[in-house]
Amino acid sequence: MTIKIPDNIFEGLVRWMVRGPWPEHFQQAIHDHTGLYCEAHDIDSFEELADRIGGHWVSVLNDMALNDFLGRETEDGNVVDQYLKRRGWKETKIARAYLEGIRESAVSLYEVSDIVPGESFLARDLILDGEPFRVLERSATKTMAPWEQFAMRIVNVRGQNIIAGGLLPLESDLADDLLSEFNEMVAEAETGLGAMIAKTHAESDFDEEIPPEGIQDIALGVVLKSTSPFFATTWMAATPLHPDEQTLPKLFNFDGDEIEFIQIVYRFEKRTTQAQIRKILDGEADMETASDKIWNWVDRGGRTRTKPQKALPEGGQMYSSQLDDGSPVLGMITLKGRMLEADINSEPRADEIKARLTDLLGNLVKPPLMARQTLEQAVAAHREKGAPTEPLDLSDEEQAAIQAEVMGQHYQNILDQPIGLLDDKTPRESARTANGRRKIAAWLKILELNEAKARADTSAPLYDFTWMWQELGVLELRK
Repeated sequence: MTIKIPDNIFEGLVRWMVRGPWPEHFQQAIHDHTGLYCEAHDIDSFEELADRIGGHWVSVLNDMALNDFLGRETEDGNVVDQYLKRRGWKETKIARAYLEGIRESAVSLYEVSDIVPGESFLARDLILDGEPFRVLERSATKTMAPWEQFAMRIVNVRGQNIIAGGLLPLESDLADDLLSEFNEMVAEAETGLGAMIAKTHAESDFDEEIPPEGIQDIALGVVLKSTSPFFATTWMAATPLHPDEQTLPKLFNFDGDEIEFIQIVYRFEKRTTQAQIRKILDGEADMETASDKIWNWVDRGGRTRTKPQKALPEGGQMYSSQLDDGSPVLGMITLKGRMLEADINSEPRADEIKARLTDLLGNLVKPPLMARQTLEQAVAAHREKGAPTEPLDLSDEEQAAIQAEVMGQHYQNILDQPIGLLDDKTPRESARTANGRRKIAAWLKILELNEAKARADTSAPLYDFTWMWQELGVLELRK
């Protein structure tokens, strides 16, 4: 039976604690979680903070502060202990167990996997480095992606693990930095604790010594109990400004053109059929067939561009894709009903493909229509409405087959290419050593996570990376 924690679980506790010293201690916990960020940005209220980072994240941080407060020892004792001693008889067994679980728990850094949307997921504690365990969760599992990392508090209530309070998603780089900082904090605490114990022994007649592993465990426990503000303040420092204040990176394609999204549509003349168009495109070397209705427009060499290729400006980022033979993909051609649609990402390429298709298709199509969006406009439209897309005239099975074929070729090719995260070795080379295999597992998790995030707002099926784990001999590290 799944344990259901009532929404009003804290109602009795909150009513009781307003009469004592507890509001002041709770306020201190809130300050520990958000104070540094608010001071740095001259923020005086929760409303201003919500305007800055979003109301949802303010609620998450408040939940983290509340749960941290419930586990704190103050000069007035622990609020949960005091409440249960005086009013615990009014609470149900589940409520008591939940409050006691929060009191004993700590926020940690977890990696999630084996997600069952609406039900549960596996969590692996990256700080304690234990085996993954099952956590029951309904809402968060609907948006989690495999290998995503979170700062969260997991509470065991009568044998079942559940999330208490909010959870903060962490990009892998930030998670690595947090883990390194945490280990440094434990090392410092261990040094200080060892010196204190040595001094105590020297000044007393107590002969029994605490072994080094015991000192390490104590230091780890002490630091763990203080991780909630640490994670919150670090996450806030790395959080982008409000979306309206963000500066988008300048993206450029393979040719050095600044990216904008352009769609060119050719409507068929009365007697034109898809079969006629298909036969023409299939016969062209620069039109690589992806399915019976989709072609990649590729650079096979010998292109005549209206402008020379440009070098990227300082701070510019290149976005490009390639076929497995290394040919750059310039755009995509799609047949939709009685029209042909070309999607490209720059104005010079739009001029090229218009000239190319007009020459190829001649009087089979009507003069083209064109729509365009800058990167900023596309992001703004996504925020306001979600990313509007017109579904292709393909069945789910056809889409899955195309995806599996294209991505399979892409990732098969990657296995023999140097990867930065693998110290510029190829995955196959890295698989020859134990340390290399550990790095491969981390790299594959990043690939899976990025693919899952890219498809989060679509109905496209997730790509199955299992074959890569097997081929590289690291399947036992997929946990």
